[in-house]
Amino acid sequence: MALARLELITNVPVVIGASVGTDLEDPTRYSVVVADGDLPLPALEHYLAPEHAPVREAYLKVIADSLALAGVPPAEAKVRAAKVLQMETRIAGKKLTPVQKRDVRAA
Repeated sequence: MALARLELITNVPVVIGASVGTDLEDPTRYSVVVADGDLPLPALEHYLAPEHAPVREAYLKVIADSLALAGVPPAEAKVRAAKVLQMETRIAGKKLTPVQKRDVRAA
């Protein structure tokens, strides 16, 4: 429920988004397009590639600091931030790459 509210408030797909657009096969028709939402880091590699560990460490601090600003005790904020990053990393490992997303028939 919280994710649904967040999506309504921000108009940003949090987990999954849907929109209506012109059909790729027949431009005189419309089709519903369902897609996954974006992750906060700009590229999947930032979650998955070993060379981006410094980016992940900095992002972990941003998450923990944001939680602390929201009133979560600092020690608990660090634990929650680690869980958030772990969840986002698992999601990143399952997402299609930008190249894969361009092939609408394969997706």
